[in-house]
Amino acid sequence: MVRAPYFYQWNTGETTAIITPSANGLYSVVVSDADSCLSDTAIFLVEFVNTTSIENWSNSVSIYPNPTSDILTISTGNYSGLITTNVYDLFGRKIITTNEKEISLKSFADGVYVLEITTGKNSYTVRIIKE
Repeated sequence: MVRAPYFYQWNTGETTAIITPSANGLYSVVVSDADSCLSDTAIFLVEFVNTTSIENWSNSVSIYPNPTSDILTISTGNYSGLITTNVYDLFGRKIITTNEKEISLKSFADGVYVLEITTGKNSYTVRIIKE
């Protein structure tokens, strides 16, 4: 039996029932009740945050080929700094993290994945099709 009060733990560290994302990306929350019963992890893909710097950076990012059967190439335009790339399955499970600009998806099952590229200030998220 689920009993109030409810406690929220977001992957951002916030503990409120509702958060306001400041960047696009994957957000997850686990809810517990007064008896410390935990919910399944709820995952939300946010793609609606739009700031000038993120928009300008996102316009220079390209991912190709998409769909792909093996190597996925990330081009960041004029940006030459360090990037971190995470690939998630549709359940929000992180399946790879890399700093490389070429990623092999050959060993992945065919399907849809979420690719998240981040720098110190910017992030870019896109769906990738592996066939």
